[in-house]
Amino acid sequence: MVDLIEEGGGNIVFFDTWIGNHYYSQTIDENILKSEKSPLDLLVLRFKNNIYGDHSVPNYLEHKVSIIEDYYHSYKKKNGKRLGVINHIIKFCDHISLMS
Repeated sequence: MVDLIEEGGGNIVFFDTWIGNHYYSQTIDENILKSEKSPLDLLVLRFKNNIYGDHSVPNYLEHKVSIIEDYYHSYKKKNGKRLGVINHIIKFCDHISLMS
């Protein structure tokens, strides 16, 4: 899909995927990193604290829309250009498709 958009003259300015913005915006305090001995415990901690993540159905949609709106307004203010949003839902990703 990205190739199709770019080959048609479009520019991708924000590509939010499973390993996109939300994934990299999550940080764990350095003291916690030093205190935890098991990588599995860190993974569990990440999912416990990830209340806005893709698998946290009650909070996901409102948070995702809020991020997109903030990015849209910020980009428009900075560049004077409007953006289009393409929402691509992964096939069989039921909880996302039910909310859209």
